[in-house]
Amino acid sequence: MFAIRKRKRDRCGLHLFQIRVTYGNLASLYTKANRFKEAQITVQKALDFNPNYLNGWLHLARAFSAEGDKVSAMRCVKRALDIDPASDDAKQLEDWLRQ
Repeated sequence: MFAIRKRKRDRCGLHLFQIRVTYGNLASLYTKANRFKEAQITVQKALDFNPNYLNGWLHLARAFSAEGDKVSAMRCVKRALDIDPASDDAKQLEDWLRQ
């Protein structure tokens, strides 16, 4: 019985992971297509599933930055750095935004 419960939990965790990553990837594609509002809405859905989704905050920062909203972008980068202070991607994005 324990194995069945564990497997159900694993499937649920994998399902949430897949949803989060799918939304994150879609947001990245929207940003590359200059569809910034769609990117922001989409990545926010990923963050609704997991507010500690580091790449989600970075996707959101890139979408805000591409739209010209560096204040919101920096806020997202700071949130990413709160999640993982050692994140090279977040540090690089922060440096780029400060320029």
